[in-house]
This record gives sequence, C-alpha cells and structure tokens, in this order.
Amino acid sequence: MSLQGQPPGQQLAFIPEPAPEKIAETLVAMANSDGGSVVIGVTAEGELGRLATVEDAADAVTAAQRLCRPPVKTDWRQEQVGDGLVVTLRVERSTEIHGLADGRVLQRRGADNVPVAPAELERLITSRSLGEFELLPVPGARRDDFDEDVVDEYLEKRQKRNPGHTILPKDKLLQQIGALTQDRTPTVSGILLFGR
Repeated sequence: MSLQGQPPGQQLAFIPEPAPEKIAETLVAMANSDGGSVVIGVTAEGELGRLATVEDAADAVTAAQRLCRPPVKTDWRQEQVGDGLVVTLRVERSTEIHGLADGRVLQRRGADNVPVAPAELERLITSRSLGEFELLPVPGARRDDFDEDVVDEYLEKRQKRNPGHTILPKDKLLQQIGALTQDRTPTVSGILLFGR
C-alpha cells in the first residue's frame, strides 16, 4: 500500500486493531488540525493487525463516529493486503471544532493526539472562522509589508484581553493567528489586518 513504510506523523496515523476509541480520537485530532490519513489494520512497519473483514472495519468506524461530536467526514478506501484487510480513512481539515463524547477536544501534535488546553481553544475556534482563501500566501508580499505600529497595537490589545497567555515572539504569534505562513510570507488575512 502507498502509505506503508512511512513514519506516523502530523497527518498520518496507523491503528492496527479496529479500536473505536482510538479511531475516534485520531479522527477528531486530525479534523481539528490539518487533516490526514488514518490507516486501520496495519502497523507503521507493515505488520498486519486484526482487521479481518469489511464488516469489522465498518463496525469500528461507525462506533468511532458515534463518539465524535459532530461526526467527522471521511473518505474510505479498502485494500486487501496478503491475508488481511487494510482500510484508509482520509480526513480533511474541518471548518468545525470536533470533540469526543467525553468532552475532550483533541488535535494532532506530531504523531500524537493531544488535548487542547482551554487557553488554546480560543485560537482553535478563531482559526476555524477563517476560510482557506484567507490563509493563502499573497504572491510577492513580504513581512516588511506589515505596518509595525498596527501589529504592535494588536499585540498589546491581545495581551490586555488575555493577560495569562504566554507571550510569544511577534512572528510566531502572527503565524499562529494565520497572518503569516511558516516561511514568513503574509497571508490574505495578514495583509487585510496589518498591511500598509
């Protein structure tokens, strides 16, 4: 299979057993992050798990979706590998915040599903209100195109509203709110908010 041999990471998880709780946690975490693929029935090393039939897979995914609030949309692909079955669920980054039946909200951090801290939940909710267009880099724009006075005023007001938040370096915070890409290129929303 095409994903076999790749290491688990931010957008790739392997779940060898049809475990609804683990599947639900991973679906929610990926939907709340950047999306990804959940491979059920095999380990990252390519060893087959205990997924015998399509019905086993369907039952596990259905049970997992019942644990997600709201359910996570997935695309399903199955593949016969040797004597076993492997199912790949493709998860897109969601425009909604997804949680679990027990109230936890998770997101991906590397290859792990981690709880979202209450302080980070606001950022997660805010990032969902932005469409994909607003997060696109603006061709030819540079970090120097931001008005530093406007950026500083925004950061000062943000810190006053949330005095308990950790103070991040300026560009790191701009990346976190979607104004800059990882390579420091201004996004559409960054230019709209902070452009000269």
